[in-house]
Amino acid sequence: MGFTRILKAVMFALTVTWVKAPAWASSKNFEESLKELESKQPIQLGVFVKNLSTGEVLSYRGEDLWYVASGVKLPIVLENLRQVDQKKYTLNSQIELRKEDFVDGAGYTNYKKAGSKLSVKFLVEQALIYSDNTASDLLIRQAGLDSVNSCIQDLVPGGFTAITTLADVRRRLYSEVHPSSEKLQGQDFILLKRSRGDEVKFRRLSQMLGVDTKEFKCKTLDEAYDNYYSKKLNSATLKAYAELLEKVAEGKILGDSTQKFLIETMTKVQTGPHRIKAGLPKKYSFAHKTGTQHSRICDFGIAWDKKSEIKTGVVIAACVKDFKSLDVAESALKSVGVALQKAGVL
Repeated sequence: MGFTRILKAVMFALTVTWVKAPAWASSKNFEESLKELESKQPIQLGVFVKNLSTGEVLSYRGEDLWYVASGVKLPIVLENLRQVDQKKYTLNSQIELRKEDFVDGAGYTNYKKAGSKLSVKFLVEQALIYSDNTASDLLIRQAGLDSVNSCIQDLVPGGFTAITTLADVRRRLYSEVHPSSEKLQGQDFILLKRSRGDEVKFRRLSQMLGVDTKEFKCKTLDEAYDNYYSKKLNSATLKAYAELLEKVAEGKILGDSTQKFLIETMTKVQTGPHRIKAGLPKKYSFAHKTGTQHSRICDFGIAWDKKSEIKTGVVIAACVKDFKSLDVAESALKSVGVALQKAGVL
């Protein structure tokens, strides 16, 4: 389907899926803003928005499963903070960073030495603000992967598929190339990340596994990612993610102190500055978490007027997939924010 046809479908869906008052749906500005996207390259877009004050909702592909990438880090953090509330440990509790814990990615945890003791507070900040994979996996170890998955199922039943460690994302991806990739460890992923291009990356993987590239099941990393995404792990409907954000905004998950810490940390996020946040009015705060992976990006957040309370704001869950340029995909997410602003949603 061409991009123009996709956008026409988006505009139609957004004008027919409103519930309660139809004020947003009738906005010509909103439709005009969406039409501006017609000149962009082909993408697939998903959006779910809810006004927490009025209950108004718009949805386009909001009930489809989307790979949320680092969007899983919010559920990981939530379970850690719930356990802090349950007094199982504190934000100052220390977690040892082991040699096998390192995973490629952003953040400052990978600059620490093996054997370092890192606080839960530090790891939460790294996981949310910088989308630090190593920090996230340490938090999974602290809370327990089963507990993380039980937490998200309790909060939004059936809305999320199984969450895995970030290291396991890498293992499962490369296992699509060759099954013996299951034995890969953190430092292997860092070396593979540094390898530029499929040919170089596959040659290095061949050396790590002791397997000839002729035995690889996939010829390209694109093919490996497509196969990995088809397994539907670390995925959620945008409706479910918005419901999770709504519960966060309304303070229904955490105690007062952990809630305050979470929101303050989410407003400090450094990733995705050119996504939804770039399209919001400057008078708005935005507590959010982004996700970025091969041909997949997302932005999930709560936007509210700085003069009001967060529970009166708007929750936004949006993802883009199958794009050829990250700039185009991020511009599409920015345009979602602009469109909501022009429509009078914000």
